[in-house]
Amino acid sequence: MRSSPPISFAFDDSTNHYKLKNLGRACDMGDAMVGQAMQQFPKLAWYSIRNASDPQIPNPSGNIEQANHEAGEIYSKFGALTTAASLIATWAVIHSATKKGRGTSAKVTREKRS
Repeated sequence: MRSSPPISFAFDDSTNHYKLKNLGRACDMGDAMVGQAMQQFPKLAWYSIRNASDPQIPNPSGNIEQANHEAGEIYSKFGALTTAASLIATWAVIHSATKKGRGTSAKVTREKRS
């Protein structure tokens, strides 16, 4: 039986411990793989909204275990609330990206009263 590679929770920290810096425009825990897979369709645009509960973790001491604990605490405390905000932001981006050039501005008219 073939063994699976270890799964790790990589996150962005100020020391660049997981070497994520400059690897792309998104750091995601799963959904970004959909965008990567869709790259085979060159005319398809994709966007990534970073959840506010996944900030870059300050790590001035270089203690990745402590930084990992802090990242988990932030996500546990704020994950559900910030996911809702990210959902709203995602729909705003989708709406904006799909409505270009389709006359999305509302025209307001006033009736002339005599």
